Amino acid sequence: MLDRCRSCLQTDLDQLREQLEEEQEGRSDLQRLLTKANNEMAAWRHKAESGEGAVRSEEMEELKRKMNAKVVELEAQLEAAQSKASSMEKVKNRLQGELEDLSVEVERVRERFYSCLTYFTHRVGRIWNAS
Repeated sequence: MLDRCRSCLQTDLDQLREQLEEEQEGRSDLQRLLTKANNEMAAWRHKAESGEGAVRSEEMEELKRKMNAKVVELEAQLEAAQSKASSMEKVKNRLQGELEDLSVEVERVRERFYSCLTYFTHRVGRIWNAS
């Protein structure tokens, strides 16, 4: 039974590791998108300040609002991904601790079982030899 629990916990731990990796990949993607949005915003700012873009003030303000909204959205997504990754890391650590505890318990039960088995084997041997 303990082996089955251990197996279940190991499966859960493996699944959480996989989810953690996926979240970390998502976090990297979001970080990349945030960097891209910041670079685009800086490029537009440079064009506007240098006169290259020939963008009217109203259009510039609209673009600025859109870019800021996108940056805020990406930052929120990044924060959510970081929070989820942190949570999954905590769950992974907890399950790993439980798995270690169960492994110790399995070993202790196994030792006790073999001790009892040895004791009863000797007792049965004495009974057979006495008869």
